[in-house]
Amino acid sequence: IRDRDIVGVTESLLARAQGNVVSLEDIASDVKNKMPEGDTAIAFPILSRNRFLPLLDGLIRGIRGRVLLFLSYPSDEVGNHLVDPTEFLKKSRHLERECFDEKEYEALFEKYLHPFTGVDYIKLYKSLAPDRIEFHFTNNPLSILDFTPRVIMANIHNRGVYSSLLRENGATVLSLDQICNAPLREGAGFNPDFGLLGSNYSKEGAVKLFPRNAKEFAHKLQAAVKKLSGRNVEALVYGDGAFKDPACGIWELADPVVSPGYTDGLEGTPTEIKFKMVADNAMGDASVAVRNAIASK
Repeated sequence: IRDRDIVGVTESLLARAQGNVVSLEDIASDVKNKMPEGDTAIAFPILSRNRFLPLLDGLIRGIRGRVLLFLSYPSDEVGNHLVDPTEFLKKSRHLERECFDEKEYEALFEKYLHPFTGVDYIKLYKSLAPDRIEFHFTNNPLSILDFTPRVIMANIHNRGVYSSLLRENGATVLSLDQICNAPLREGAGFNPDFGLLGSNYSKEGAVKLFPRNAKEFAHKLQAAVKKLSGRNVEALVYGDGAFKDPACGIWELADPVVSPGYTDGLEGTPTEIKFKMVADNAMGDASVAVRNAIASK
């Protein structure tokens, strides 16, 4: 270990060490306490068996009425497609409205299997409660108000904007970061900042939440490394890396933030060296200019 090295710990490891887990019944209970009775929309979730399917199960258990599942198209916010992109471009002009239902979706685009998981997510999600779930497809959150004023906002990165728009127009909105954001029983997990955001499948009937007190943990880890090695390192707790998978085109950012906790030396804007710029503008030997630039950092 050297001075200025960065020590990283996955958010999953920290959350599991904390026992930060909630049951699907915990999720259902919190939804029942916070969302009025009646038909309720679940808006703009990602398409995922590990990330969202168990959450959907818990949400459905807590909703007292029909479940109106609104999906964005042609893909979710991280790039999982509901329809082949080329087919969408060919056929979308035949849509009668911006917001359409499952019947029109199947008539125009037919069924679609995710190219990497082989899953029909419409079929999978509906299997949780076939008699209660109905699908709608839209990219405008205000379209939801044509069906219900009660909304669980499942979007990750635009949840603030979408929720505000809906509330301004009279909706009752509960976002995922407002569910399981406080302990519901002795020993139950919770996250005061992110609630269900950043959660993942843990075991049958339960999900692991994002870790708590990650910044405090990062500083303790930094101090421990200093004590053991004498080195001054930075430390962080990290989740999804915010990169685009070159094979499938999906953005790996299903967590609400890339890092929920890090030490002070990682604060601020990145410091980088563009080798090609240094080399192209070097006065003299380009390799010496590059080495000098590195040394200056």
